[in-house]
Amino acid sequence: MMNRYCFLILITLGVFACDTQLTPYMEQLTQWDKALENNPETIGDSLATLNVAKLNKAEKAYYYLLEAAVADKNLKQLKNDSTLLISERYYNSKKDYYALARTQYYLSKYPKEPQNIYKLLKKAESNFEKSSSTNYHILGLIY
Repeated sequence: MMNRYCFLILITLGVFACDTQLTPYMEQLTQWDKALENNPETIGDSLATLNVAKLNKAEKAYYYLLEAAVADKNLKQLKNDSTLLISERYYNSKKDYYALARTQYYLSKYPKEPQNIYKLLKKAESNFEKSSSTNYHILGLIY
């Protein structure tokens, strides 16, 4: 009986460990995100080398968020907001409020109606406040 419980505990811990480990793609995306401020053109070139079809949902959401951030830093706009909508759905489902706020900030660049832009920015502000992030750069952009 005790062996069964030990086995179940080990399996549960293994599942959690696998779920929280950074994949090589996620590690690379995280490093690129950190370097984005100083090298947006280089990061854009690096993102272009990834095969998006090989990425899992979390990696795709992060990839699309970084793609929008790179375009914004390079004073360009993505062709449409469909990839950002994928990120928004993903981060909303995971309750990752900081990433959701970032995504909504970039989404606010697409609507033409001021009231829709305002609504997205208010959502972004609200989600940032729900996050535990101390990185106030995105909040400054939202304001």
